[in-house]
Amino acid sequence: MSDSSEFLGISRKAFLTAILISIILPIVLQLNYALLFPYTYAEWGWMKGPWIVTLILGLFIGLLSRVSNKFRISKTDFTVIYAAILISSVFYLVPSYTLGWFTYMVYDEGRRLKILGGEDAPFMPDLWVPKSIDVLVGMFKPGRPYVPWGAWAGPLGYWIVFFIALGLVQIGIATILRKQFIEIERLPFPYAMAGIDIWRASNIAGFEERPGKIFGINSLWLGALLAFILYLPGALASLSAGAISPPQAYWDNIWPGWGIDLSPVITYNVALRVSLSPAYISLALLWPMEILITAVVWYALMYIVLPPIQVFAGVTTIFETQYAHENYYRTGHWYGALMVHFVTRGMIVGLAIVTIAFSWRLFKDAFKGGKIERTSSILIIVGLVLDILLLLAAGVDAWAAVFLPVFAILLYITFARVRAEAGWDTCYGTYGPWYHEMVQLPYIPYQASLTYNTPQACRSVLPFIPLVTDRALVAMQLPPVMEAYKIASETKVSPKVIFKISIISMVISVVIGFILTVWGAYTYVWDIGWVGAADKVMWSDWVSAMIYEGQVIHQANDWRLWMPQFISGIVLAGFIEYARRIFIWFPFSVAGIILGDAALTGSFMFIPNLLAFVIKFVAIRFGGVKVYENYIRPFCTGFFTVSWIMVWLNVIGVRHPILAPTA
Repeated sequence: MSDSSEFLGISRKAFLTAILISIILPIVLQLNYALLFPYTYAEWGWMKGPWIVTLILGLFIGLLSRVSNKFRISKTDFTVIYAAILISSVFYLVPSYTLGWFTYMVYDEGRRLKILGGEDAPFMPDLWVPKSIDVLVGMFKPGRPYVPWGAWAGPLGYWIVFFIALGLVQIGIATILRKQFIEIERLPFPYAMAGIDIWRASNIAGFEERPGKIFGINSLWLGALLAFILYLPGALASLSAGAISPPQAYWDNIWPGWGIDLSPVITYNVALRVSLSPAYISLALLWPMEILITAVVWYALMYIVLPPIQVFAGVTTIFETQYAHENYYRTGHWYGALMVHFVTRGMIVGLAIVTIAFSWRLFKDAFKGGKIERTSSILIIVGLVLDILLLLAAGVDAWAAVFLPVFAILLYITFARVRAEAGWDTCYGTYGPWYHEMVQLPYIPYQASLTYNTPQACRSVLPFIPLVTDRALVAMQLPPVMEAYKIASETKVSPKVIFKISIISMVISVVIGFILTVWGAYTYVWDIGWVGAADKVMWSDWVSAMIYEGQVIHQANDWRLWMPQFISGIVLAGFIEYARRIFIWFPFSVAGIILGDAALTGSFMFIPNLLAFVIKFVAIRFGGVKVYENYIRPFCTGFFTVSWIMVWLNVIGVRHPILAPTA
């Protein structure tokens, strides 16, 4: 029923369907990720879950509705269904790497003695993972598929409650911030609008305007068809075990991969690759022009212009090997007077602080607002307090117990805003921002006081990585909840409906995610049949060096070398966002810089971003905004979505044997 006369009603059938999807989708995506992918980094091929599921569902509904109108679904009903798809299709990565990493550290003998301080692992809290080798052996060695649920009851309960509380905080923040994002600033939400384009093309009732036709074919389905044809050879190359082999030029220029590396030719530490992949160009065409120009200018200045200047000025030397990815990483992270990645990591924090500052009145007045605003305030307070208490119960120092969830929430706010202004995702072949390297932040007090080899230091450092790793920044609930509110505003669905389904979907996905991860790891074994214990060796090396040796090996050991740049990034974000609000002509944005500095959306997509800017400028200049909205955007949505289905087929084609239990 409608909650207010200004909102359209949602049928009970639609709400029940949304709940059913919230149960089924986490299971399907978790099994797809853990059983079908050959190695952990390949999950990027399925990070477009909401679009892909919606495209398939939309196509199915569209075909059935042509048979009979009784199969048609209203846009208001599909709003709650799509909200469930958005929120329940992201979290499944979090249990995999959280439990995979912690169990690995306890089980692995060499690292266990280093990191955790002794045979009985006193540095690892009993609440986080069973510490008995006999309990954990079935996760790492085949032949023991029995799941010791009794031993796992405590840790499972701990993490389920912890992440449900964290999810409630995120839903509360999204609910309060929705007015700032959607009504006051009117952020474009390109991903949300792309999702609506899928609905419009799928004969969903209530959408009077369909995407425009090109050559008599709906532009979205034309884009999907062309992507299928173009990327079919790449998928078949893997599925046919090499019987079909496209030329190298296909992989370099068409497939969404590495592209052509020009750094060995240019040298001087320049990080430049040329990719003409239509998948990347179609993604870039979904973003606003100010995002594209900011990303292009930032990357060009920091990774193409700046490195030779540093070399000629004697600030740094020419690297021994000249490859685009290595030059990008070294220039941004390790070498030179300006380590760019630390500036942008500061900007990520700064953007969240600025967002809260400009929205402070909304938070302050939340208790005076409507029912869901008041409830959201309570959720934020209760969720944060509960997470802090859980960390304290595990032996985390009081300051760190406050710092860890608050800092993580700041990052989630930033990436909710980046997704609202442009889009945020990670993709196969690379990763998002390596924010987990900033695990040095909670380590600084222990390093400075020489108390690093203590249980408190270890326990205060460990939770940072699973909360802010690149996967967490695309797997948490705040961005999709905000996107669901945007779609509801377009379809006149009450925010109360989104609020309810968000909580239900979040709770279900957290519970299913952790229980299914434990079952799968015992049934199929980590890294043999069950993928997902991501980067566990690398992270263990980092923490081992910090806790056991007092050294930071993954970035500058002396935090004073990068802290000024980190702080300058926070300040710079404030200046840029303030300038955007004062000067309407100001062309740059922090969101664009964050995207331009990331490995995929900056380094890999530098040329696609530039091409997309030119294409979009010409299209709007000569055809108007309607040409973009009715033809280009739907075409790119269909093309990009199907291109990643083909990437998924390519990745799982090298997986063998499929679904083979170890018992």
